[in-house]
Amino acid sequence: MKNYYDGEKSIGQVAYGTHRGLEAAVCSYFDGRIINCMGMESENIWNRTSTAISRNSDDFMPKNKSGFAEHLLQNAYNALYSL
Repeated sequence: MKNYYDGEKSIGQVAYGTHRGLEAAVCSYFDGRIINCMGMESENIWNRTSTAISRNSDDFMPKNKSGFAEHLLQNAYNALYSL
């Protein structure tokens, strides 16, 4: 969300509104079942009130060595949130 709204709107407001709408739709149409994909940023985590399951990182591309650090970082964050 930050990539799309940075400088335009408060990321906290955008995340709150987006997650509120997403979770309402998921509850209505999918019985509350969703895996939040690539949503480990704090603005996403703190604005989820009813959907707690998150995919822990971006896609892992072993041939792209520049992605290793980001992949490890996101997995470490996810481990801390899971405690």
